[in-house]
Amino acid sequence: MKNKLFIIILLISLSACHKEVLDAPEMQLEETSKVKTATYGNTVFTYTYDAQGRQLTCDNSDGIKRKYDYPIGSIKESVYKNGMLQYFYKNDLNTEGLCFREIKSDAPGYEQLYEYNLDRTLNKVITKNNGSIIQVMNFFYNNQNCDSIRFLANGQHILTIVKDYYLDKPNALKNEVFGNPYYGKSSRNMIKTETYIDAGSLPDPCINFNYEFDVIGRVSKEITSKGNNTSIGLYTYY
Repeated sequence: MKNKLFIIILLISLSACHKEVLDAPEMQLEETSKVKTATYGNTVFTYTYDAQGRQLTCDNSDGIKRKYDYPIGSIKESVYKNGMLQYFYKNDLNTEGLCFREIKSDAPGYEQLYEYNLDRTLNKVITKNNGSIIQVMNFFYNNQNCDSIRFLANGQHILTIVKDYYLDKPNALKNEVFGNPYYGKSSRNMIKTETYIDAGSLPDPCINFNYEFDVIGRVSKEITSKGNNTSIGLYTYY
């Protein structure tokens, strides 16, 4: 899935000066409005969906393709490089259609478990290797937004990510916009800042998120900045 949770740590590499965010138009986003392309730097991701709005494929311009199949009670995500199958993920779904377990074909000892709150928001992600817990991510919420994530590795606290949100801007980049609602309910609002705090260290400089919107409230441009560096994301829709 696009939003593989363990990839979140890669956000540490982003950077630049804070810019004014453009006001978002009143949201008129329909559930059927899906992202067609997402461009980050020189890499373009192109998405397709089935009649139910589920993600079918994700091709990127670097030659990586992800293909999704939906047998009853699970999702199979196959990853190809230059047309050759590399590996696949199998995601088991609970009775509410949420992923509770993930395994990977080329890592027999790998297992990732997901737990949810009563409102379907993500509560905990547990990563195991050969039955031993190697990482735990705990999610905390305020005003229907995930305001922090706490990471434990081998039982020791290693990292906290603290988040702030634009409370006047509804979340226009929910999981559903990518046809991927299987990891729970997204935060209510658009993210404004993220701060990474390593255990025993001072916080890293804040990561700032700013947006431009189209006339119906969909994100057309995402500006991510930290320090003196800026990263741009561009979105088109079906």
